Amino acid sequence: IFSDTLDSEAWQRPHLVDEVFGGEFKFLDDVTSNCRGIMMTRSHSAFAAFSEKPVSRVYAISEIPPFGRLGESEYEGLRPERIDCVFVNKESVQRNLRTFTTKWSRYEDYIAPYIEKLKSMGAKTYAFGADDEFEITVLNPPS
Repeated sequence: IFSDTLDSEAWQRPHLVDEVFGGEFKFLDDVTSNCRGIMMTRSHSAFAAFSEKPVSRVYAISEIPPFGRLGESEYEGLRPERIDCVFVNKESVQRNLRTFTTKWSRYEDYIAPYIEKLKSMGAKTYAFGADDEFEITVLNPPS
């Protein structure tokens, strides 16, 4: 999808990126305005390319190892001072969706527990898109 967006006419690109996020790119960009860092389960490149946020603050699920669990591995990337927002595309983390990168296990073993940790710290989760197919959990939502 991202390469199709870049290959399209310049005037079409914002519309195509908006479609990637269920027609809610502006909402997603706005609600994450206070985020230090955003972990994304899908489409991190498209978001980073068209968001106002620095690319260095948008993280892909692929940085998480496909083994271990949150708090029980050497991976220490999920911490509130680095990543305080988490975007989940529910379709991309389905258990029966087996991919080479095992997104579903990274979600279950790291991201889902991390979202619960953020919620225990006061984070708010917003569901959006058709059938609430997307969720963004934000520790410090804008006022």
